[in-house]
Amino acid sequence: MFLFPTLQEIEALEAAWREQRVWARTAADREDNEQFVTFKAPDGRMVDETDYYNLVSYKNFRYAADAVCEELSKLPRVSRVMLFGSVAQPLVKELPLMRHYRRAGREVWHHCKDVDLAVWLDDLGDLRALQLARSRGLNKLLAAGRGSVAHHQVELFLFLTGSDQYRGRLCSFKTCPKQGKVECAVAGCGEVRLLRQHHEFRFRDDALAEGRVVELYRRAT
Repeated sequence: MFLFPTLQEIEALEAAWREQRVWARTAADREDNEQFVTFKAPDGRMVDETDYYNLVSYKNFRYAADAVCEELSKLPRVSRVMLFGSVAQPLVKELPLMRHYRRAGREVWHHCKDVDLAVWLDDLGDLRALQLARSRGLNKLLAAGRGSVAHHQVELFLFLTGSDQYRGRLCSFKTCPKQGKVECAVAGCGEVRLLRQHHEFRFRDDALAEGRVVELYRRAT
């Protein structure tokens, strides 16, 4: 898949930005950063800083998808893994939601909030093994110095092998149900241990359409 900029280009930009210190660090720079609080029109430095964080987040998420997939592929019950959502798409410049950017017409690279992985399983037993696989992948990523991504930022959308019917998401809690958590009160949540349901959530029919996904793993037949 064509990525613009590529992950290698992002890494080069990241290194250059770190060396040039384009984001505010000194006491004098902090005065300039009052623009963040007062919502003044963003200057070139603010746009550069926003671009920097958005590009690095995208890079970290893309590497996280590969790292988690590698661990998931070691589980015999996992038959397929696909990356979808914004991290699966080429980055684009756009007007962000921040109103001071929109008023000034300053476009920045799209901000990716998390990683979406579609995972097909032979059965929904022992979902705890998927949680551990996700954690192992992210821990290895961190140890290799390729970015820090929290486990709750990698969403696993679960399906049964041979079906495109969405079953639910892998929960982030270790116990099911988690005492005192309102998330666990949603209808159907926890009927299958660690399989989370979201109120009024409907998986979009076109979310996994051709051209919107990157297949990361398919079990050999």
